Amino acid sequence: MTSLASALPISATSNAAPVLPLWTSLRTLYLARRPMLIGPDGEAYPETTVGDVRSIVARLSAALEHPRFDHAQLADVRRAWRAVVARVHQASRGRGWYHVFPDNLALWWRDTRRLAEALAAVDHRRGAIRAVDGLPSLTVAYADARVLWGDLRHWFLLRRAVRRDPASLLTYPVTTVAEVAHVTSLLAGMIGDPARADALRARVAEVARGRADDETYPDTAAFWCADSRRAIDALPEVAS
Repeated sequence: MTSLASALPISATSNAAPVLPLWTSLRTLYLARRPMLIGPDGEAYPETTVGDVRSIVARLSAALEHPRFDHAQLADVRRAWRAVVARVHQASRGRGWYHVFPDNLALWWRDTRRLAEALAAVDHRRGAIRAVDGLPSLTVAYADARVLWGDLRHWFLLRRAVRRDPASLLTYPVTTVAEVAHVTSLLAGMIGDPARADALRARVAEVARGRADDETYPDTAAFWCADSRRAIDALPEVAS
C-alpha cells in the first residue's frame, strides 16, 4: 500500500496518496487518548479499545453512505467495508467496550485506511474538475464512462437546481441545452460503442432543436436518468 502522510507532523509525505480527512482526524484523536504503537512501516497508530473501534467504524460507515459518494463506482469498496464491519463485530464478541481491540494494526493500516483512501480518491478526482466558461473541464484522465458520468452529475448537482425523477427516484441537476450538449460530448468520447454514442448525440440534438444554449434542456430528467445512462450501458451498475 502507498505510504500515507502521518497524522503526526514529523512524517508528512509530499507524494502521499490522498486520505479522507475524517480518518486523519480520528487517528489524531485516538493517538491523543490511547497508547501509541508503531506499525511495520514506521507509522504511529493508536491502541484503541473495542468501544473506540465500534465508534470509529460507525463514523466511517456514515461517511461511506454520504450522498456525495452515490454513483461513484464504489461497489467493490462497499463490499469490502461490509466484510470489515462483520470482522469487527466478530472480534468484539464477548469483549467489553473497555477491552483493547484484538487487531488494531489491521484495523488502522489495512481496513480503515483502504476505505479512507478510496473515498478520498473520489473527492480528489472530482475536485480536479475545473469550471471553464461555466462548464466542467476535465484535468485528469478517465478510463470508465460510468465514473465520468457520476462525477459530471455530482459537479452539476453542486451548482444547479436539483430535482428527483419520479420514475427512477434518481436526483438530477436542472441543466441547460449547452450544458447537456457538453456532457454528451464528454461521454460520447468515452463510449465504446459508436452506435450508442451517435444515438445519444442524435437524441440530445432532437430534444434541443430550436432552443437557445442558455435555455433549460427540455427533458433534463430523461437525459440524466435514462438517455445518458443507457448510452454508457451501465443501468444496473451506475448506482453504486
